[in-house]
Amino acid sequence: AKSSRKGSNRLQPVMPPLVDYDNVFSAQLMEADKLIAAPDGVTGKGAQIGIWDSGTVAPHSDFSGRLLFLETQYRSTHATHVAGTMAGDGTSDSALKGIAPAASIFSGSYYDDVFEKMRKAAQLNGLHVSQNSWGAGIGDSYGSCEMFGEYGQEERVVDELVATENLSMVFAMGNPRDSGICSLTDRAG
Repeated sequence: AKSSRKGSNRLQPVMPPLVDYDNVFSAQLMEADKLIAAPDGVTGKGAQIGIWDSGTVAPHSDFSGRLLFLETQYRSTHATHVAGTMAGDGTSDSALKGIAPAASIFSGSYYDDVFEKMRKAAQLNGLHVSQNSWGAGIGDSYGSCEMFGEYGQEERVVDELVATENLSMVFAMGNPRDSGICSLTDRAG
């Protein structure tokens, strides 16, 4: 913005929009609200969810009695946010109630052999779902656009875990969306 003083130009900071944390809206967007509502009343009770992130989920009142640590790692705010979206019970704020508020949460990191960690968690803890907030950085700046859609060794291991451990795998898609990186807008968005 220009200053009204002659010969003086300066930048004026503009506050970013407020972030709205609302899992109720997320449930509606995915149409999970239809399963959560009666007559189905799906709560996730009995489901075992593994969350693999850059650190472990932090203890929180919304996970009370349902959070188990698969390893000792520093806490990750991102892992905690993901856990809330998946299985927060809304104790702290009803708008933060997750999609499966009665599910058990098993928290680990993606460091070391994450696939072996998943296998052990499935075998020892009966893990049903593995949520993964990690993957290869694909983008023009990484010089890796040719990797988009590639099926390699890691993908084979994921398929093996699905087949042998009956483990449903969920990978975060990242945040670029319609940014035009690698012309992904033609394929995703």
